[in-house]
Amino acid sequence: MMTEWNYFFATSAGASGGLIGLLFVAISVNHNKVVASGTLPARALISVLVLFNILTKALLFLVPNQKKFSLAIEITTSTLLILIAIEIMETIILKRIDKKLRRKQMISFTLAQIALLPFVICSVGILLNSQDAIYWLVPGIIFSFLKALADTWVLLIEVNR
Repeated sequence: MMTEWNYFFATSAGASGGLIGLLFVAISVNHNKVVASGTLPARALISVLVLFNILTKALLFLVPNQKKFSLAIEITTSTLLILIAIEIMETIILKRIDKKLRRKQMISFTLAQIALLPFVICSVGILLNSQDAIYWLVPGIIFSFLKALADTWVLLIEVNR
């Protein structure tokens, strides 16, 4: 679509793919503790989905000769599917988490929502032919990496406290 963004998307795809692999290593290193927790498997899946969202969007933008309308529909559909899956995981976590920790967990949920919102805004902007819509991906990708980093920290470090 916009060739001047190709390096950005290629880098984002590579980084998110690599971080998905690192996240699987973090999960496997602490597998017993993660599985024993009632909430960590769902939280790990949320992180994988947030990173997968970056990966899919970057790859969609790299498809040559992509029509703007098709791209917007693909971005919207994939983001909404990931958002639904994350909401399901969040519901599972809220049912299993100690009431004292719910407020802290809500911060994590909010960060996931903040990370995904710019992708929806971008797709709406593309549908409306906004030339600046693509710039919404930058905060979406940054917040997605922050969300995944925070969850990876929990899966690698906090789980061992």
